[in-house]
Amino acid sequence: MIRLPGSPFWNVFKRFGRDEMIALAISVVGTTLAGFITTSTLILAFVGPIIEKIGFFPAHIHEAMQRYREVSPQERKPLLSYFMQALRSGSVSLMEDILVHDPIYIFLFFGLSFYPGIPVWLMTSSSFLVAVVMVAWLEVGVTEARYALFKRRTAKAGFNVASYYEARFLIRSQAEREGIISQLQSGLGLKLMARLNYHDRYFKNNLPDFSGRAPVVRLRRRMLGPRSGTLVTRLTKMTSTGHMQTVQVVYARPQEEVIAELDQFRYFPVRKDKFYWFINEEDMPDSAASLPPEVQQLIRADHQQKEISFQRTVFLNEDETLYAAIDTPLGNQEAGCIIELKVYQNPGVLLSAMRFVMTEFPVQHTTRTKSELSFFV
Repeated sequence: MIRLPGSPFWNVFKRFGRDEMIALAISVVGTTLAGFITTSTLILAFVGPIIEKIGFFPAHIHEAMQRYREVSPQERKPLLSYFMQALRSGSVSLMEDILVHDPIYIFLFFGLSFYPGIPVWLMTSSSFLVAVVMVAWLEVGVTEARYALFKRRTAKAGFNVASYYEARFLIRSQAEREGIISQLQSGLGLKLMARLNYHDRYFKNNLPDFSGRAPVVRLRRRMLGPRSGTLVTRLTKMTSTGHMQTVQVVYARPQEEVIAELDQFRYFPVRKDKFYWFINEEDMPDSAASLPPEVQQLIRADHQQKEISFQRTVFLNEDETLYAAIDTPLGNQEAGCIIELKVYQNPGVLLSAMRFVMTEFPVQHTTRTKSELSFFV
């Protein structure tokens, strides 16, 4: 139920470091074999850096074959598409090696002419370590710049954005729902704001991940609450039936919160950026193809995957720093429900509320979305 993307720096470090080690092994083997054929120092000097480039692909091909075998035959793509994806992934490490590791390698070996006493193995290992660290920082920096560019493009396309921290807890049964609502209100000082019905359509998409941020694309139709009517009326996006409809791109990155003191719980809040665009129509579009071209181009939505309908019971504390909700699937009274806690500015308030929920209720902490939970679909 907990799925973490890991540190973006460490992920790049592991991937590029692994590819470099495979390339190094191939370089050593290739140079050794070439030594049986020729004794030319110039040829041997070029054999290693050239033949090692093969080593940036085996691990990615192996991973692609694993994905191919794990996917069900009904959803499995042609084998060639997995192979091409492996080549694209390996090409990233290859280009990083050419642009970063090779120049460092050449520079350090150029230094041997000034300090001939330095062992060659030390130069080789130093170039490897420096390159891996530099690539990790550079790739994460470039990815963050790409994400900033994406946010700028969404703003130019008319999208609004809401950024917040969220925690989600699964309750397997609705039997104690009303008691949980009462205890949640008294324990966290919440007041009931509204009960609203939601309907979501989730789409498969081709949007990239950004440093562990995973994208979700959906169309959402929801009733208007007591605090949303003014905004929507002002934007003239409210339907005649009193509903609000939006296109949403949600980027979420869960992480484990590091707690200095000993604690009986582990905390996994999710950082979310929700980009939303108002649909000024009476009915929700049947597909993403009904949306304006500039919106289609930005969200990269493919075919529809799932539809979810649920009722949300909304709470807010006195100083409006903590938002809470209980989501229950419509039409399935025996299923469980989800408790969501959200804060926009103060993560400390969220951690306190998370601890209360985990202490008082029979919950299961999760980072999965409602579209990934079977009883919601």
